[in-house]
Amino acid sequence: MIKTFIGIKIEPSEELILEFNNIKNYFSRNKISWVNPNNFHITLKYLGNTETEKIQQIHKILSEISIQFKKTQVIISEFGVFPKINNPKILWFGIKNFNKISILKSEIDKQIQRLGYLTENKYFNPHLTLGRTKFSNKDVDILQLMNEYKNKKIQTIDVNAFIFYESLLENNTRIYKTLFKYKLK
Repeated sequence: MIKTFIGIKIEPSEELILEFNNIKNYFSRNKISWVNPNNFHITLKYLGNTETEKIQQIHKILSEISIQFKKTQVIISEFGVFPKINNPKILWFGIKNFNKISILKSEIDKQIQRLGYLTENKYFNPHLTLGRTKFSNKDVDILQLMNEYKNKKIQTIDVNAFIFYESLLENNTRIYKTLFKYKLK
């Protein structure tokens, strides 16, 4: 078994790296596990532990899906946290203009369900994870930070492919290995 997920790779611009570093500086007194910018992505579907014999079946389904969808653009904008402001676990930048990737995600969910994967019944809130934390620190004004980034356009992303990834942990470092890449028309 291997851990897998389906996502859209984000190649960070200088502006995105600058804003990411600003967020890191803002939270410098907090213990946060920051995402390596080389791993930036938007998750479409987390599959988790995947039997190696299912890899080719998933690949076939994703190949069929990819030819149905056209390239699009999304915008990285705003700052937020999950699950709550007073109990943040994930720090993220939001994604706007995501209607087309939402439809792509729905189709992936529907088709992958045939292999026994569950469809999530929650609202799709695409985001770019910046870091994970277990803190509940009153030194940081998250609401102020959210207001500073409200409607701030950070980067436009050309979405012309999605990727079937394997998630590995090597020397305590998270590595996302591309299993297959699917170009959009």
